[in-house]
Amino acid sequence: MSRMITKHLTLPSVFMIPALALVSCADSSADGGASEEEAAASAEPVAGDDAAEDTTEDAADGEDEASAEAVDPSERETHEAGGPSPRLAVTYDGGVAVLDGATLEVLGEDEAEGFVRVNPAGDGRHFFLTEGESFRLIDGGTWGEPHGDHDHFYTTDPYVSDITVDGPAPGHVVSHDGVGTLFFDGNGEIHSYDLSELSELDLGAETGLETEVTETEEAHHGVAAVFSDGGRFETLGNEDERNGAQVLDAEGEEVARSEECPGVHGEASGPDGMIAVGCEDGALIFDGTEFTKIQAQEDYARIGNLGFLR
Repeated sequence: MSRMITKHLTLPSVFMIPALALVSCADSSADGGASEEEAAASAEPVAGDDAAEDTTEDAADGEDEASAEAVDPSERETHEAGGPSPRLAVTYDGGVAVLDGATLEVLGEDEAEGFVRVNPAGDGRHFFLTEGESFRLIDGGTWGEPHGDHDHFYTTDPYVSDITVDGPAPGHVVSHDGVGTLFFDGNGEIHSYDLSELSELDLGAETGLETEVTETEEAHHGVAAVFSDGGRFETLGNEDERNGAQVLDAEGEEVARSEECPGVHGEASGPDGMIAVGCEDGALIFDGTEFTKIQAQEDYARIGNLGFLR
């Protein structure tokens, strides 16, 4: 995969820059045209063509090396900002880009193939790119660090890493209680990671992100949230239908369960351990102890996604 390269373009310019072809033509019939001898001489091979080709290849290799060095994660410059500098990751046909959240200036972009999606990793700095059969880690390049009674804020160039978590049909990414969770629809695997560890990763190293792995009862298009004590919230379903959610403790013992949520989809977390998911006929809410179904008034009122509850 090619590395992310810093650019200074606005987002519309990525799609609107036309290709221009400049053609220069010489009319041999015009006054001052070349003689037959001169034309023949210009057609003769020039000594040193092999050397010229070698020079061109060397130059291309040098450009590739310079590009790689320019985006090496360990060599990115860090700048202190006057305040929070939000950034936005977006996907488009053939790639992914990181934008300045205020100006929408394209700060970097990279190639990405297939049906790609982007998800916040949960720490306010990183993203996961859903690509093929993996989640790929992207450093958005903006963060804050506590300093006494205030925070200091920093930025650097965004970077698409080679760090991936692999599995069939990667789906939802959520964070809850300081823990991030990756869900694979193809096998029901749940991969969880400590949010604080993301900023400690060496993005240029061959080592990956260490995750704790559990799995649902059956594979389905679902979502899960792992708690800091090792317990977890997960949806219920199989290849044919999705119908609810359950909460398990750190030993895998059931704490609460509800099968009153047909077509369960989406997830949102709130205070005091609250988690909500959408249903085809309303919403299902876990308040930290038990489930409550909020029934929609209409026969079919599907809730596909939810925002954060505060």
